[in-house]
Amino acid sequence: EDDIPLALSFAHRSWTQHIILREWVSIPTEAEFRAFVLGGKLTGVSQYFTGAFFPSLAENKTQVFNMIQNLFEKIKDIVPVHPADYVLDLAVDFESGRCFVIELNPFGRPDGMGTGLCLFDRKNPEDLAILFGDKPFEFRIETSAPMLNQAHILRDGELKDFLIKEKYID
Repeated sequence: EDDIPLALSFAHRSWTQHIILREWVSIPTEAEFRAFVLGGKLTGVSQYFTGAFFPSLAENKTQVFNMIQNLFEKIKDIVPVHPADYVLDLAVDFESGRCFVIELNPFGRPDGMGTGLCLFDRKNPEDLAILFGDKPFEFRIETSAPMLNQAHILRDGELKDFLIKEKYID
């Protein structure tokens, strides 16, 4: 859904739009994550780009989580969102071992306030229970290559070209 109509539909929840310009930084596709925060607590993390398997993530899942957790611990008390319910889009830098904030997005009951849930499913009550802190934290990444019968969902374009180049699909 487009941001402005979505923001207007949640205006009663104090979601406001801001435009911030900064220097462009290229981020590898496999380095982007979405972290869910409810009541100031990290409840779930997902790789941002779903449907793609990145072997480097599977091999370094603990390291990635540690980078995300370290950043969250540093910033959680200074994020100016009240109540502290939000989504952090993040990038990890494998070389430096650091994690960076890309942007913040709204998040809240009953279904995430329109923010995409990546590898969590808003129609699955178990997934919502995780994200809303009623079940234990989960960190989700794709653990295997997409099934061949799902390959038809990729259209010609940059994502498909990248996945072929990196040998994630044929």
